[in-house]
Amino acid sequence: MLTILIATSILAGFAQNQAPAPLLLRGVIVVDGTDDAPRPGLSVLVAEGRIARVGPQSEVTAPEGAHVVEGGYLIPGLFDMHVHLAGTGEATFAQLVANGVTCVRDMGGDLPALDAVRERIARGELVGPRIARAGFIVERKEWREAVMGLGGMSDEELEIFARTRLGVETPDDALDAVLRVYESGADLLKFRNTPAPETFEKLLEEARLAGLRVAGHEPNTVDLLHAVTLGIGSIEHLPIHAVLAGTSDERWDEIGAAMREHGVHVTPTFSAMRGREMSADELRA
Repeated sequence: MLTILIATSILAGFAQNQAPAPLLLRGVIVVDGTDDAPRPGLSVLVAEGRIARVGPQSEVTAPEGAHVVEGGYLIPGLFDMHVHLAGTGEATFAQLVANGVTCVRDMGGDLPALDAVRERIARGELVGPRIARAGFIVERKEWREAVMGLGGMSDEELEIFARTRLGVETPDDALDAVLRVYESGADLLKFRNTPAPETFEKLLEEARLAGLRVAGHEPNTVDLLHAVTLGIGSIEHLPIHAVLAGTSDERWDEIGAAMREHGVHVTPTFSAMRGREMSADELRA
């Protein structure tokens, strides 16, 4: 709970239009994310929202007016690499921080609504993580139209779906999609399912020229290795198609080597997959 205490302290200062009170975390066990072993008996001083000093408990003292928290573990803020936060409610943002998540990557949703929340967090009106966001979701035009024709969505949900999904079919569509994502100010380009190979290649080429990192589901119209060499930045969820296709160990080694060479990451989303397997009683527990 140290992260929520830090955030609350900072928020209190913002609410009073002044610098937040110093915060001393005394006698904590620091796990710093390196290969070093956990370090007990340290104290950490946070001043003006930043870590000002880390040292032995006997050497780091609390300045006047500081909040003091005794003991516990202290780790770097966690980064949830795949969330969809638009429309989830204000409590979600504070819950993320309370669980140690200080940064998130929102992988598609209502960008204006999300940016309104980001501004409130920046002003100190709401406790929440830093948010990198994709905004639009790029996908095959036929899939987008099919989903919109299924029914089952309210008028509001349908309106949001229509303006947050960009359907692409041709290379010109891909160019237009990249332009819209770029002009929206999004931090990355997210695709959900892949168009024809030449269109997908154009999408990645134009995104690279625009300086947009590309993240998306495992491509289903081009080979995974080819997608890696084309410049995809991260693969969201597990590469199920390649698994079901019976990809050999040798081919996986080749794909892994290419991913390391090109800096491609995998976001496995294990917790989301686990959530889909749980019963309603288990989720309430």
